[in-house]
Amino acid sequence: MTTSYLLDTDMQHIKNISVISPIIFFSDNFTYDLYFLVCYKFRDSISHLIIDYIGSNFQQIDILNSLADFRQLTQLEFRNSHSTNLTPSHVLDRCPKLKYLKYVSDFQVSESVMLHLLGKNNVISLNFAASLRYLNLRLPSLSAMYTRYLVDYFPNQLKDSSISISRQNIFSWIDIVGMELALKLMEKIGRIKETYISFDLNDRYEVQTNDETKMTKYFRLLNVFRGNRQTHCTAYFSELIDVEKTNFSFSYVTNGRLFATYGLHDDDFLGPNGDLDLPDKISSTIGPEIFNILKFNISSIYGDVIYRTLSYSLLSCPKLEKFHFTYEYPYRCLVSFLGYKHREDPTSSTLTKGNFNFLEMAFISSAQCYFDLVTAYLHGIEALSLKMYDWNRANNDSVLDLRGFKKLKNFTYKSVTEYSENNDSDQENDFVLIRSTNGKERYYYLDEEKNKNPQVEYNKNPTTPCLTVFCDASVSFDFCKGITF
Repeated sequence: MTTSYLLDTDMQHIKNISVISPIIFFSDNFTYDLYFLVCYKFRDSISHLIIDYIGSNFQQIDILNSLADFRQLTQLEFRNSHSTNLTPSHVLDRCPKLKYLKYVSDFQVSESVMLHLLGKNNVISLNFAASLRYLNLRLPSLSAMYTRYLVDYFPNQLKDSSISISRQNIFSWIDIVGMELALKLMEKIGRIKETYISFDLNDRYEVQTNDETKMTKYFRLLNVFRGNRQTHCTAYFSELIDVEKTNFSFSYVTNGRLFATYGLHDDDFLGPNGDLDLPDKISSTIGPEIFNILKFNISSIYGDVIYRTLSYSLLSCPKLEKFHFTYEYPYRCLVSFLGYKHREDPTSSTLTKGNFNFLEMAFISSAQCYFDLVTAYLHGIEALSLKMYDWNRANNDSVLDLRGFKKLKNFTYKSVTEYSENNDSDQENDFVLIRSTNGKERYYYLDEEKNKNPQVEYNKNPTTPCLTVFCDASVSFDFCKGITF
C-alpha cells in the first residue's frame, strides 16, 4: 500500500483509525510530510501520532498549528530536528488533551528565547496540559532559564516522568544553574510516583577550588530527590560506559524502589589506598547509609579499593543487603553477599546485618582476609559459596579457615578454568583436605571417580593438597568444577 494510494483514495468507509505507524511507509521515496498528510486525513480519529520534525520534511505544512486539528490526539511522540526555539509548551499548547508526550529535541534553546517565553509578553500557555499523565523529555542540555521553566511549570499530576540529558555533565549543570535551582528541580521531579532523570558524562569535570566535592553535590541532589519517602536505595557506581546505564541518574520505579547511578572517575578515589571520596554530610544530610544494595564496576584497581570499600560499606550501611564489586580487566572480580531470608521483601525496613545467612565470593585473591572482615560484621552466615580460578592458580588461597563463621552449615567451592592460563594442566590429583574441629580429616577430589572413595585415593597417592580448609565438623561441602553461580 503506497502513500499516494492512501492520499488519493476515497476512504470515507474506513472509520476510527487511531494510529498509523510510519514504518509501513518506509521505502526509497518515503518522506515524513507524506506520512503526516495521510495521518491528517484521519485527524478526526487519530489518537497516537509520531512526528519527526525535520525542516525539509515540512516545508509546505504548518506542523504545529496542524496538530490542533487532531481532536482525539492523546499520545504524541515528537522529535524536533528543525526549530531551535521549540519547547514542550509549544507542542502542548496545540494538544490540550494529551495524556502522553515524548518530546525529543536536538537543540539547546537559547537563554534569550527562554527569557521571552517566561516573560509577560509571551503568547502561549506554559502550563502543561491538565490531562497529561506521562512525560518523557530527551534534551541535549539544561540551561539556567530552561531549568527555571521546568521548576515553575513541570506538572505535578504526572504518574510517570522521564528527563534524559544527553550532552551535559551533571556537575557542569549545577555550576551553570546554581545549586539552589538544581535542588528545586530534583525535589519537584522526585515527587512524581514513577520518575527518572539522568545526565550523561561527556567530559571530565574539574572541581573548583574551595568548592564542595562532587560526591557531596551528588548526595545533596539525591537527598531532595528522595524526599519524604525515606526508602532505601539501590546504588550503582561505575567507572565504565554502560549502554544500559547512564552515568548519573536518579529514579523511582513501580514498586517505590529508589535507584541512583554515579559515573566514577579516578579523582573519586583518594590516596594510594583507593579510599572512595565521601560526602560531607553536614551539607548533604545523607550518605551511603541509605543504600541497601551497592554495586561497583571499575576498570582499574586503586590500591586496596575492593577491601576498603567493602569494609566501609559493612561499617556505615546498616541496611545493606548486597555488596557487588566488579573489576572488569584483565579478569572479573566479584565479591557479593545477599540475605536470602529477605528475598521476598527486599525493601523491608527491618533488615539488619545480623539477618544475613548467605555469602558468595568470586575471583578474589586472598579470600581469607575477606572472610575475617565479613565475620566481624555478619554473624549469621549459614551458607558460603566461593568461586576461584583453576585450582593451581598461584594467587589462590592454599589455606582457608572457616571457623569464624559460627553458624556455617554449607560451604561450596567452585573452580573454573575458563580464564585460566593453565587450561591444559593435569588436575587429576587436585584434592582438598578438610580438617574439622573434632580432629577428623576428609578428602575431596575433582575427579568424580576418585571422589567416590577419596580416602583410598589419598592413601594410594598422598600428595600435597591444593587447598586445606579448617572448619566445624558439622559443615557440609560441595566441590564443583566449571560450574557458575
